[in-house]
Amino acid sequence: MSILDSLGNLVDFLPECIRVISKEGVVLEINTPGLFMLEADSKEQVVGRPIYDFVVPECRDGLRKFIEESLKVAFSERLAKPHLQYEYQVQTLRGNLRFVNSIFIPVYSTDRREASSLIVITSDVTEKKQLELYTQHVSKLESIGRLAGGVAHDFNNILTVIGGYSELILSKLEKDSRVYNYALEIKKAVDRASWLTSQLLAFSRKRVVTYDWVNLNTVISDVLKMLRRIVGEDIEIVTLLEPSLKNILSDRGHMEQVIMNLSVNAREAMPKGGILTLATRNVCLQRRYMDLDPGEYVVLEVRDTGCGISKEILPHIFEPYFTTKKQGTGLGLSTVYGIVKQMRGHIEVRTEAGKGTAFIIYFPASGQQDTEDRSPSVTSEGLAVVHAPETGVEATILVVEDDTAVRHYIAEVLEEKGFRVFEAGRGKDACILMESQKIAFNLLITDVVLPDMDSGEVEEYARRLFPDIGIIYISGYADRVNIWNLANKHFIQKPFSSGDLLTMVQRVLGEKV
Repeated sequence: MSILDSLGNLVDFLPECIRVISKEGVVLEINTPGLFMLEADSKEQVVGRPIYDFVVPECRDGLRKFIEESLKVAFSERLAKPHLQYEYQVQTLRGNLRFVNSIFIPVYSTDRREASSLIVITSDVTEKKQLELYTQHVSKLESIGRLAGGVAHDFNNILTVIGGYSELILSKLEKDSRVYNYALEIKKAVDRASWLTSQLLAFSRKRVVTYDWVNLNTVISDVLKMLRRIVGEDIEIVTLLEPSLKNILSDRGHMEQVIMNLSVNAREAMPKGGILTLATRNVCLQRRYMDLDPGEYVVLEVRDTGCGISKEILPHIFEPYFTTKKQGTGLGLSTVYGIVKQMRGHIEVRTEAGKGTAFIIYFPASGQQDTEDRSPSVTSEGLAVVHAPETGVEATILVVEDDTAVRHYIAEVLEEKGFRVFEAGRGKDACILMESQKIAFNLLITDVVLPDMDSGEVEEYARRLFPDIGIIYISGYADRVNIWNLANKHFIQKPFSSGDLLTMVQRVLGEKV
């Protein structure tokens, strides 16, 4: 009687794959759940074959050594080591990959001197392993994001100064002078660098954005004409849009950017043409999925029929500046990742060599058509304005900014327009200055992030002393807390031009007149 037969029908009612293998690793017996796990139609497809035939090549040597060591365990040691576990990856008869954990139990001969075979009890841990790998990957991207956000913040301060002073120089030069052209090239370089830092901030989820209720079907329909020009005539665009799609709370521009970036990525994967599919659907998660809580979600799927993504490249595709294209920036997919995470969504990739890739994105859904603005009021007047109109208002302004160069630049611009300006490098210094001066401040310009206290506390202190004071916030980036605290505030994103600054000052002081 075989080992599994001696256990009766019990082995077929257990969810685990149970096999008996010889010392050489040949499968001698297998239970019915084991056939399901290996996607075999009959025992004949498994029995008589080495266990290594069902193991991915990179795991075979490790498993072989582990089995050899398991066979060497003496019967006397078995009480201390009742079973030995090993985790590896198998490939089913249909080519699917699964992570498994196997317990190896030696079966000893009657004299108990050596093991004659092994009972292998295998559990499918694919879901658990995928969650672990996903968590590790997210943690890595979070670390990269923090670094990218910090670098972008520092660069935005530098770019504000370089771009600002180059504007001031341009405003004092004749356009036909050689020096004017030198300064203009500096300004153009600053604008290009500003775009790069904005992409890094999108990846690190530190960019301040404007949220509203958005319907993805509407966004897709509106960008289709542009998409057809971008992807080319040899690629067919197919849309599968759910008619009753729920809304999401998002920045419309960001949604357009996500669709565009993924579509451009799909085009690169189909150099000889193919099909680009944009699909939407409502999904209700009954239990936690990856980092998503149970609830209602809107799914956006962008898939192509291209070459697929290799397993060596796949773990790196969301990293900033990682690219396989000769002329790529490496910021397209990282920007998509940052936007999705800022919305507390989830993105996953399914790819198969030679068949294509699908990016599947989950966004938190809302069933209501809401017109109330629940988002920060973010204003940008563009970088083209150099000379802002005179305010016609005599005002005293306090500038609170820990970066000395940025603070001096703001003061220089304002003083040139006739404002009386006071400077403070820390929040506490600003409070002392407001308390000690025998004058009324009309406007407070403060960085969102200060080294010693919250900028909101500085605003509260200023309003206690000067109830009608205007407030303008500036920042190179803002974290999630600061983003929502900026709701209905006047805000300028660094790097900003003198035109941005003076136009905002005019607006805020005009509200106080």
